[in-house]
Amino acid sequence: MEPLWNFLRQQAAPIRIALFLVALVVLAAPIALPLYWWEYQQPEGHSVILAPVSLVFVFAALLFVWAQRVHGLKQPWQVLGFWGGLRWWRTWVQGFAIGAAGVALLYGLQLAWGWGDLTLTTISYGRIILEGLFLALLVGIAEEFIFRGWLLFELDQDYSPALALWINGFLFAIAHYIRPVSAIVETWPQFLGLWLLGLTLVWARRTPVRLEAEIEAQRKNQRQHQRSRTSLANAAGLHGGLVWAYYQVTVAGLVTPTGAVPPWISGIQGNPLAGVMGAGLLGGIAAIFYYRSHTATPPTQPQSR
Repeated sequence: MEPLWNFLRQQAAPIRIALFLVALVVLAAPIALPLYWWEYQQPEGHSVILAPVSLVFVFAALLFVWAQRVHGLKQPWQVLGFWGGLRWWRTWVQGFAIGAAGVALLYGLQLAWGWGDLTLTTISYGRIILEGLFLALLVGIAEEFIFRGWLLFELDQDYSPALALWINGFLFAIAHYIRPVSAIVETWPQFLGLWLLGLTLVWARRTPVRLEAEIEAQRKNQRQHQRSRTSLANAAGLHGGLVWAYYQVTVAGLVTPTGAVPPWISGIQGNPLAGVMGAGLLGGIAAIFYYRSHTATPPTQPQSR
């Protein structure tokens, strides 16, 4: 197998990425497709969960081998952003809070300005909260694992940080349009918002996270060599917070547009990413993580080879 690993190692990033995706489809199809068909046929509805979950597990297994054999990573998960144990989850919660607070601010302003009406129903809000949290964990961690873990790492091997940033954000937006043409036409106004979100999540991924020794030294007013390094927790938490808060509003139907302003301001078809106000909010969050990722001391990273 070594000649194969050498061949893959020598390819440019676009070819490596394409070959990885081909291998993923070949390995995952025999598992994911039957699960998708079975779930879609259930009388309870067309809720498909097991198929994408199986796809993520196959992706993780393939990536582990790929990272070790193709890139020679001794600690793949640490390099890709999973490290720190409890510290990882504390950072995730911080990112989650920023995302959820941002969405709450967005709809709070719409209510205050008369652009939306608060609608309360008899729906079980406890169930909606838990469902949203599960979705936030699944989507936030899985998508960030793919886009700001594997894909960003591959791009960083061949391109400058700036070029990798723009390509990653663009591919993240494009990936949300793998759907029927009619759906693409209906949702195209949110493309720039998705691209901005992709850029924001890259800056979140590149935001250093301080290690426990540094935090303890600061608490004791002692000098400590900068030992921060980046983590996937910031991006996964921010992504999860946005997903969770938006889920609460849309599924529970909490805010109904009044029509006081055009949809291109408040969000076309109720999607804040397709409106000026939502883009402005996302721009503010982007500015926070851009600043945090560019002003900190360059972080140390685990050795990849």
